Amino acid sequence: MTIPHNSNGHQFIPPRRQGGQEPARGVALRSPGRPADHRHALAGHGTGTNIVFGCDNGLQGLPPAVLRVAIHDQNGWHITNNVTVDSTKGQNGVIFPNPASTGVISVRRQDAGQAVVGYAVS
Repeated sequence: MTIPHNSNGHQFIPPRRQGGQEPARGVALRSPGRPADHRHALAGHGTGTNIVFGCDNGLQGLPPAVLRVAIHDQNGWHITNNVTVDSTKGQNGVIFPNPASTGVISVRRQDAGQAVVGYAVS
């Protein structure tokens, strides 16, 4: 699958929902050594209520991943800083403040970006 980039080099990850039947599953969020790396997921309005993250940093011998997650809905951006993703603690996620009008999820790595992080929107 080719993931398109915009003119700023941000990578956009489209939802994989077909007719609202299956939860959108994301590809891994990987930062090539740049803490300010951004990823965006586009969700159809009302198609999800949360985004969860997971990684296996313990097996890789790496520190937990730290993310900035911004959810956009009709009221603007809702930003959650320092979302820690640690394999010793299980999944961590963010609940959408207004699921009916959520349309964009922006994720930025705030750590060194070494551990691979996966996500799912449901």
